[in-house]
Amino acid sequence: MIEVFKLNIELIRKRFSIYGLFNIISLCFVLLGLLFGIKFLEHKFGYYKEITLFLINFIYVACGKHVIPSNFDRNVQRHRTYFTLLNVKDIENYYMYKNLITFYVAVTYVIFPTSIQDLGIFTFYLAVMNILIFIIILFKNKLNKNKYLSLVNCMNIGCLIFTILYMKNFITIPFEKILNQYSIIIFIVISIYLTFKNFKHINPNDIKGNSVYFMGLSKKMLFLFNDKDLLFIIRKNLLLDPILVILLTNVSVKNTFNSSSDLLLSCILSFTCSFIMIYMNLLKNDESKVIFFYGPKDFKKFRIEKIKNTICISLIIFLIVLLPLIILIPIKIILPSYIISISLFLISTIIIKTNLEKTLNFKKTISNKEILIILLLAILGSITVSSIISNFII
Repeated sequence: MIEVFKLNIELIRKRFSIYGLFNIISLCFVLLGLLFGIKFLEHKFGYYKEITLFLINFIYVACGKHVIPSNFDRNVQRHRTYFTLLNVKDIENYYMYKNLITFYVAVTYVIFPTSIQDLGIFTFYLAVMNILIFIIILFKNKLNKNKYLSLVNCMNIGCLIFTILYMKNFITIPFEKILNQYSIIIFIVISIYLTFKNFKHINPNDIKGNSVYFMGLSKKMLFLFNDKDLLFIIRKNLLLDPILVILLTNVSVKNTFNSSSDLLLSCILSFTCSFIMIYMNLLKNDESKVIFFYGPKDFKKFRIEKIKNTICISLIIFLIVLLPLIILIPIKIILPSYIISISLFLISTIIIKTNLEKTLNFKKTISNKEILIILLLAILGSITVSSIISNFII
C-alpha cells in the first residue's frame, strides 16, 4: 500500500512538474501556510464549540458520502495494467481505504483544538462524526441505490436543521454535564471502535453518480421548457449540496461572528462557491457527449452555454434560499451578495479556459487545476470586493 502511495505521489509530481529545489520549497511553503493558517484562524477567532460544529457539518455534508471509494475497479485495473510489479492486494487496499484515511486525517486535524481545555469537546465531536460515517457505510451495504441515497440526503438535511436549531439556541448540548474523565474515555473508545468497524465494512461504491430523483416533476417541466442542463440538475438532485453549503455557512457565521462585514463576505463566498459547483457538474455531465454536438471551433461556445445555464440555475437556488436567509440576514446584504457572486463567477469562468479548449481532450472537459484556479479567483475576488464595498452597503 505504501508503494502505491509513493507511486501516486510521483505521478502527481510529474503531472504538475514539481521538480527542482525552488518548486519543492514553494509547494512546502504553500502547504505549511494552509495547515498552520487554518489553526491560526481557529485560535484567533475562538468560539471553538460553534466553529467546530459548523466545520464537522460542512465536511460531513461535502465529503461524507465520498469516503466510499468510487471507480474502484477502473483504478485497480489501470494500475495492474501499467504497473505490473505492484502487488495487486496493495493496489486494492490503497483505493479501498484512500478516501476514508484522507477523511479521518482531515477531520481530526481541522477540529483538533488549540486549547487543552477543549479536548473533551473534541472527543465528543469526533465520536459523533464516527457515528455518522458508520451509518453511511452500514446502510450502503444493506440498502438499494435509491434508499441509500435518500438516506444520505435526509442525513445532510438533518445536519443542517440541527445546526440552525443549535445556533438559534432551540437545542443545546450540555457539555458541562456530559463531559468528565469517564465520558471522555467512553467517547475515545467509541471513536476507536467505530473507526475499526468502518475500515472493516467499507466496500466500493457501485452507484454511478446520484440516483434519478423527481422524475415525474422533470417530465412535467418538459412542457414548459426543454433545457437539458436544468433537467439534469433536478433529476440528479444536485441542487441540494449548493443549498446546504449556502445555508450552513451563513447560519454559522451569523451566530458566531454576527458582524455585517462577516455576513457580507460569507454570503458572497457561499453563493460563488455554490455556483461553481453547479458549473463543474454541468461540464462533467457532457464529457462523453460533447464530441457529438460540438466541433473544435465550438468549444468556447460550449463553455459559454454552460456559464449561461449556470446563471439560470443560480437564480433558482437564490429563490430557494432567500426565505431562510431573510430570517437571518438583512435583505440589503443578500441581494448585493448575489449580484456580486454572479459577477465574480462570470469573471473567473470567462477568464479560465477549460481543458477541452486547451488540449482538445474529449474525455476531460475541465481539469482539477482549472477548478482550483477558478475557486482561488472567486475566493480572492470575494474577499477583495466585500472589504471594499462593506462600508457602502452596510
